[in-house]
This record gives sequence, structure tokens and C-alpha cells, in this order.
Amino acid sequence: MRQFDFGNIASSYDSFYESEKGRIYDRLEKSAVARMMPSSKDNPKMLEVGSGTGHWSKFFSAHGFHVTGVDISPEMVDIAKSKNIPNTEFHVEDIFKLPYEKNSFDIVCAMASIEFTHAPQLALNTMAQFVKRGGYILLGCLNRNGLLNAKRILEKKETYVNAQLPDIVSFRKMLSQFGKPEIQACAFVPMSASWLNFVTEPIAKMLNANWGEFIVGRVKL
Repeated sequence: MRQFDFGNIASSYDSFYESEKGRIYDRLEKSAVARMMPSSKDNPKMLEVGSGTGHWSKFFSAHGFHVTGVDISPEMVDIAKSKNIPNTEFHVEDIFKLPYEKNSFDIVCAMASIEFTHAPQLALNTMAQFVKRGGYILLGCLNRNGLLNAKRILEKKETYVNAQLPDIVSFRKMLSQFGKPEIQACAFVPMSASWLNFVTEPIAKMLNANWGEFIVGRVKL
């Protein structure tokens, strides 16, 4: 399966988060991830798989984690390094061939990355090997049932052609192999009026709706 080369869009990757709609998605996703994050006391070590341009790394660093970010794209890693984010280091690595000691990180996470690999479950299984006993896997994936994501899949957007986006059920199944996961969908943004998110977000969560653009989960090992 041919995978999309994110190095080709490295220089423009962050531009989405700078747009009006992108800022809304970013705020809602980060709010959900923050609720799932374990305690960051004692500056815990985090391995971030698919760290890209360091967008999420900056968020994790600001919350007290020491982040080791890995990405297969040299272009993405160069941009991440150029941001000089405190308490972070970035390396060009293949998730399936990581050089670190097993059971050496307090938390291993991936944000919108493993669904773009050729084998998401294998990627998650690999991630789990590097978590200390009592540590956490923190996972965020684009939801195939999200309105925007479904539209991009239908339109066969290049990034999504060979992506394997999960839905809530398959996301839970992925994490359940390691324990009982906590899972939440978020970013219920109306496509025609994104500013209505302040209404749709709490209502959708109350109804346990499954069409949020992003799914966040954690499981303790």
C-alpha cells in the first residue's frame, strides 16, 4: 500500500491550524486530549510517534512532559527542530524500527499519525513495547465518521486515499488489547457554520455522538 509522503506538505502543514476553522478544531482537540493526559508531575518522559512539525509536541511540552518526537519525514523533523520547543528532541525514525529501550517511557502517544501508516494496529502494538509498567498509551486519531473526514475520503483527497481512519468501534478495539480504555470523540464542528461548535460540542458529548472529527483515548498498561 502506497503511503502519502507528508514531507511533500511539510512547509504548509501548520497553515491549517492558522486558519479560522483550523483554530477551532485545534482548540477542541487539545481540550479533549488535555482531559485524557496523565499527571505530568516529575517531568515524565513521553515518546511521541509521528510528531510531524512539532505541533502537538509544543502542547505536551507546555504541560510538563519531556518529549522525544519521532517522524519518518526528514522535512517534518527539520521544521520541528527549528521551533526550538523547550524539553523536546526530534529524530528521523521509522515507527516499526525504533531504537529505544523497551519499557523506557512514562507515556507513548500518537496524534493523527498511525492511521496514515500501512498497519495501524501493528504501529500501536510497537508503541506499547516502549511504555513502562503503569504508564500510558495516549492515542488520537481522525474519525472516519467525522463529517469533514468522510467528505475528504469520498472526494479521494490524496492524503486520505490509503489512510485507515478508524471509527469509534474499531478505535476501542485497537486500544482494548492493552486494557480497558477511556475514549472520547470530539470536534463536532458543523461544516456550514463552524462557529456553532460552542453549541454542538456539549450537546454531542452529552448524547455520546460518534461523528466528532477526532477520537481520543488512553489506556494504562
